[in-house]
Amino acid sequence: MDKNILKETDHYRDSMFPLYSYDINIGEKTDMLNCHWHDEIEFILVTSGNAIFQIESSLYEVNPGEIIIIGGGELHSAYSLNSNSNCNCICKSLIFNSEMLSSKSSDAIQIKFINPLINNQLNLPHHLACTSDNEIAIRSFLTDLITTLASKENNFELMAKSYLYMIFSKVMLMVTYKNTNELINNNSTSKIENLKHILDYIHTNYNKPLTIKELSTEVNMSEGHFCRTFKSITFKTPIDYLNYYRTTKSQDFLLSSDKKVLEICMDVGFNNLSYFINIFKKNTGCTPSAFRKNFKNNIYS
Repeated sequence: MDKNILKETDHYRDSMFPLYSYDINIGEKTDMLNCHWHDEIEFILVTSGNAIFQIESSLYEVNPGEIIIIGGGELHSAYSLNSNSNCNCICKSLIFNSEMLSSKSSDAIQIKFINPLINNQLNLPHHLACTSDNEIAIRSFLTDLITTLASKENNFELMAKSYLYMIFSKVMLMVTYKNTNELINNNSTSKIENLKHILDYIHTNYNKPLTIKELSTEVNMSEGHFCRTFKSITFKTPIDYLNYYRTTKSQDFLLSSDKKVLEICMDVGFNNLSYFINIFKKNTGCTPSAFRKNFKNNIYS
């Protein structure tokens, strides 16, 4: 399985400095942060609104001023608890490659802290309510780091990396070491790996007439158990997720080609134009033709 199909990979604008911050606007379940994963570690600071974050099989309700930490390779998604579309959950995200903390020499810091982090041997704390002095310090360093990245001052890279070390000097007080034997026999881990596989399968075969029976057989589950498991982690039914992914692919085709809407409809796996238009509008708020027209108007206006 090529897991790269699932991963978010386009975070870094500078491969020589793999540390990047950006804003996240999380909507309700119809406009949520969809299930995905990446090798990098991610810190998410909620600045306004409330949201439910799912990391692997665990749920966390997060409020303004609180932090989510996502380890490398962990499936995660989120949706806002705010019913008003104008009050989505707004977050600041920081994503980085843990290897940037490495040093060439195998000193005590490298052996004791950095190597276990890079080798994914640590259980990072997923939710910081920021009520303790230690967690408040992490939030302060994180805020300063994000501000530093935005400033682009002459020495911002050096300042940013120093803040990252200060953050982990606090985070390391809260980590535990993973038990390899437990991981091998962990049903939850198996469930997550099955989901990664089926998401990969959908992303590879989205343009084919996929069925629940085919998807459930792919992970050796009954159809009912598969649907329940899939929705418990992604917050979408398998068909809703398939249609969502087909919509995202159709957006790419609408913007990058002059193909007719009917042709794109067929290219992404739909066999009924009216159904495609309805699904597209449900996921984007407009029809495919309007989406293409609005994009061109914005480009040339």
